[in-house]
Amino acid sequence: MNCHGDRCAGIGGRNIRLTPLSTKGNRLSWLSLLCLLVLVAGCSGKHSYRFLTENDSYHPVERPDANYTSGLSLIATPSRAYWKGDNELVDKLNIFQWSDNAYPVPMTLEYGLGQVFYTPDDVSLSSLDEIDRNGRPLRLDRPYAGFLFLQGAVHNHYGQEYDWTTDMRRSVTAKVGLTGNGSLAEELHTGVHEARNLTIPEGWGLQIGQVVGATLGVEQRNRVLALIGERWGVDVMTNIKASLGNIYSGIDAGVTLRVGLNLPRGYHQSSIIEPFEAMPPPLSAEEAMDPDFVVPAERAEEPDDDPRWHLYGFVGHQNRWVFRDFSLDGRLFSSDTHTVPKEPIVNEFQYGFQVRFKEHWGLQALFAHRSNQLKGQRQEHSFGQYMLMYEHPFDAY
Repeated sequence: MNCHGDRCAGIGGRNIRLTPLSTKGNRLSWLSLLCLLVLVAGCSGKHSYRFLTENDSYHPVERPDANYTSGLSLIATPSRAYWKGDNELVDKLNIFQWSDNAYPVPMTLEYGLGQVFYTPDDVSLSSLDEIDRNGRPLRLDRPYAGFLFLQGAVHNHYGQEYDWTTDMRRSVTAKVGLTGNGSLAEELHTGVHEARNLTIPEGWGLQIGQVVGATLGVEQRNRVLALIGERWGVDVMTNIKASLGNIYSGIDAGVTLRVGLNLPRGYHQSSIIEPFEAMPPPLSAEEAMDPDFVVPAERAEEPDDDPRWHLYGFVGHQNRWVFRDFSLDGRLFSSDTHTVPKEPIVNEFQYGFQVRFKEHWGLQALFAHRSNQLKGQRQEHSFGQYMLMYEHPFDAY
């Protein structure tokens, strides 16, 4: 009996799938983590939430079942601001306020659970030597790869309430999770295709293997332009982020233009790989100019003059200088069956809209066009995103 990955050629040359013994345990472990996340969020006060789903089938023009195939994320953020000294663990994680002389700024937290996975152009093949529908061996296309992860971030918010262009956010971010069978990508991909009567993916036995993966990052966002009227508003935000880890290492930078009605002052979130957009009330002019400012023990509730609805469109461009991408390079210190050389520079054009249509509820639609990520990629990739938001106003501090 000849075996390759988790498949064996049995009697008559038929492929027999060998289900890893760890799959059930992985599923139970991650379901337990999801339940823990929901329990913690539900028992620790008021929160805002984001649920994001990304898929190549969401794109209005191109609908390829390949490359970045699917992404899911549930993110929660407490509706309160933290200050240095409020929480010892937050202080230890927040490298931007380690110094005793650091100027006090409000901090926000986020935590959540997510999954992303990637596939080649032709998911009907089960051997690297098979020729795909584009006339080339499967080994030359993108590998199957999945990552299921917990994520968290600490955001430091700088700015003054009278001037939007002083807004700056510095963040410490982290993701940790499992690749391979532990990512549960095969189960989700196969289950969706069976339910929709689509081509059953046959190559998950060749996927990037299982390992504990982590990525740490630091990011800065700035609002560099803001023209805000009574109804209409325009702003421009820039972002730059450095990441290091066995899942992803690289430098990301980009710019986003927003135009719309009742433009919110938050930070725009454009994909699952980026942090949350929550923003507490900025400091007043007096607080920002006072070198002896200390956090008040108690502050009276301030009126919320942010309109309960907004509608804006956006366009953006992201550049990525990629040093490592597990979905193409495979695992560190391991020999994966299927890896391919990557493109070191990736560009992505994004456009879409966001609407808050009720007091707490909102929706965002985003569509992206991404340049080639691997050498010899047949065509550039497009995908779409839908994000459902439940926003709870921040407590006054």
